Amino acid sequence: MRINKFLSTLGIASRRTIDKYIEEGRITVNNNIATTGMDISENDDIFIDGKKVETNIDEEKVYFMLNKPLEVLSASSDDRGRKTVVDLIKTDKRIFPIGRLDYMTSGLILLTNDGELFNRIVHPKSEIYKKYYVKIKKKEIDELKKGVLLDDGKTLPAKISGIKYDKNKTSMYISIREGRNRQIRRMIEKFGYKVLMLRREKIGELSLGDLPEGKYRELTKQEVEYLYLGGKMALTKEEVLKIAKLSKLSFEEKEIEKFQIELNDILKYIDMLNEVDTSKVEPLVYINEAVNNFREKEEKPSLKIEKVLLNAPESAENAIVVPKVIGE
Repeated sequence: MRINKFLSTLGIASRRTIDKYIEEGRITVNNNIATTGMDISENDDIFIDGKKVETNIDEEKVYFMLNKPLEVLSASSDDRGRKTVVDLIKTDKRIFPIGRLDYMTSGLILLTNDGELFNRIVHPKSEIYKKYYVKIKKKEIDELKKGVLLDDGKTLPAKISGIKYDKNKTSMYISIREGRNRQIRRMIEKFGYKVLMLRREKIGELSLGDLPEGKYRELTKQEVEYLYLGGKMALTKEEVLKIAKLSKLSFEEKEIEKFQIELNDILKYIDMLNEVDTSKVEPLVYINEAVNNFREKEEKPSLKIEKVLLNAPESAENAIVVPKVIGE
């Protein structure tokens, strides 16, 4: 496996960051300086900045949602001894946070040992929105909806909802799908406004709900599937039950989740078609050049209604009666 993909799968860093480490000569493989694009495996001895990398890529994957309190660092460790999000979760797995929340920002943060999921969520092309509850000292900023020009470039337009005014303070929900450093704060401070409170409420459709501050829970299989699909196409339990009803299928409660995962697996493979580059492929009307040979049109008299109804199990008003199957 390519070195950047291998190390990112372990959750070391994003592929771009790994490539940067390689350019800076910070990674060695079997006592040799790593090179961009080289293939490695878990049998190789890999060091980053002199520290050995644990390469158990087949370790059981775990996924957690944490309601991060204030003054907790979004990191795996801290050389200054500050409490981190990893310290709040009891697990024997080497987990790491997916993205970051500021030291003075609270709310929803995900942690895992699944580097592939990490890359899917933090990738610039990810379309998963993160929703924040914000209190500022001033009124609403319309410019947020259009994107804000920061030092590292203009942000994508933000979604604003739930605006409430209280004297000289304003509370609102801001949804963004980028993950720049201190992005919400910098967007608001750009206009000279002060952020009084900032809390992340949702990542896509994943919500804190009634999860208390400082507590955590494991993600369900459906939630993990949802994140793997980039917040798209994942079927909810209600949608699966609706499909089952339309298909005249009956499931026990324990079977529903299995069916849900299998359907989402199918959708995930279909979604992979979007990654195929078809820009240089000529559109096809037919798969092959075969031509259909139609028989010559020949008009024949149709059966009389009375004769047709003789073979019908039940009839009424010159029509065949069939069981009702829609709308039950």
